[in-house]
Amino acid sequence: MKYIPTIRDNQKQSVLILLIFLLFCACAATPVRFDESKETLPSYYAEIAQQHYNNKKFLSAIRVYEQLIKRFADKKDLYEKDLAWAHYEIGFCYLVRKQNKSALNFFNSVLKNFDTLAPRTLAQQRIDEIGKKKARAARTKGQEN
Repeated sequence: MKYIPTIRDNQKQSVLILLIFLLFCACAATPVRFDESKETLPSYYAEIAQQHYNNKKFLSAIRVYEQLIKRFADKKDLYEKDLAWAHYEIGFCYLVRKQNKSALNFFNSVLKNFDTLAPRTLAQQRIDEIGKKKARAARTKGQEN
């Protein structure tokens, strides 16, 4: 005798398929949780900017550091160190791009607006280096004339 599926058997099969489908969808639809707390920290921006810098994408690094500054400028009391470093790093990116005037603006900003010692010290060193290069260039130009 040949077995003929009944409507009830078809319903059971449909329910089983539906349950498997729903289970699959539930597993597949589990969202990947993004740690939004990272985006609320300056280090999140600094890490991204550093990656751009390491890949020699200096303008991209500058833009990310500018985002850091914009996002945390109103919290200077909490994030002074990060803000000072962001200003210094923007200056350094400009220095690498041989845009000394822009670099000087940011290095001077570090000296004028922040008390964090390390970026202040490095900013002053870079200002001195730029001054020495200008003096050498002026002497070289004077000797050529």
